[in-house]
Amino acid sequence: MSRSARVGSNLVMTGYNYKPSKPAAVLSVLIGAGMLIFAITAFDTSKGSTTGFLIFWCVALVAIVGMNVWAAFSPNGSLAVLSRRKPPGDTANNQ
Repeated sequence: MSRSARVGSNLVMTGYNYKPSKPAAVLSVLIGAGMLIFAITAFDTSKGSTTGFLIFWCVALVAIVGMNVWAAFSPNGSLAVLSRRKPPGDTANNQ
């Protein structure tokens, strides 16, 4: 377990960005498109009982796929920021 260093009242941490690979983004697009086609064709909206869920499903699906594609193909995109606490006395600037 590493300890964090204190500089004044601030905690010194090292950060890393997590970015999915391009093949993972393409796979998420393919799976998302398949789920979208299935949802639109399989739900019977003629009775009106599933229309709200279908709209929610499609919006959520497009948002998730869009976020994955943005994270993978954008120069500044990332899905998470991972932080590693620097041990006391560690002056290396590894980014």
